[in-house]
Amino acid sequence: MAVGTTADFDLTRNELIDIAYSLIGVAEVSNSDRALAVQMLNSLVRHLDARGDWLWTIDNTETTLTTVSGTQEYSTGAAATDIATNILKLSYAAVLINNDREELDILDKPSSLRTDLQDESNNQPIEVYLERAKLLADNKMLLYPTPNAAYSVVYKYRRPLYDFDGASDNPDFPGTFILPLQKLLAAELAPHFGIPLQERQLLMAQGSEQFRAAAAFESDPPAYSSLQTEYY
Repeated sequence: MAVGTTADFDLTRNELIDIAYSLIGVAEVSNSDRALAVQMLNSLVRHLDARGDWLWTIDNTETTLTTVSGTQEYSTGAAATDIATNILKLSYAAVLINNDREELDILDKPSSLRTDLQDESNNQPIEVYLERAKLLADNKMLLYPTPNAAYSVVYKYRRPLYDFDGASDNPDFPGTFILPLQKLLAAELAPHFGIPLQERQLLMAQGSEQFRAAAAFESDPPAYSSLQTEYY
């Protein structure tokens, strides 16, 4: 008996939506139904983005920032003195000095407000803070102390999960997440179609359990946050 030789099964955005609707008994999907599902699906992706440090969103390739003497704050852009436009979270940063790396301390918000180095200038940076904005393109990177020369700062970061922008887009998740995405989307759509609470709870419970199993396999376990759901 022959078995398959591939492990690359995937679904497009519209295929995923059609399956989610079939799980709640909607056979004919109108244009307005599909538009609602696209909104709910992308809202779900944004919500799930906060649930773990997904390994496939952290690139091992380093990005380089060239500092400017006397400049503490760096904006996004395409120049050598700009930072990447899609940084969700810094994973690593270091200053290159004579082919050696001097790792920077990555600060959180409270630490960035308390650091004694924020007002110090004319020195080599030893701390870095990513000032997150509502839009990632408006992020700022701050270096402490303020650089006194043109240093090469290399960094790695986690990008956000990508939205479903087109009908043929595939999920920005490994294949292990396809099944829970179907169930979770169905559970989110169900209230709009009068599905009883008990059935919605069952869909959400199944999707959440399947998502937990996929997340445990595909992410760093300590970084994963389980789904907490309220029912109405």
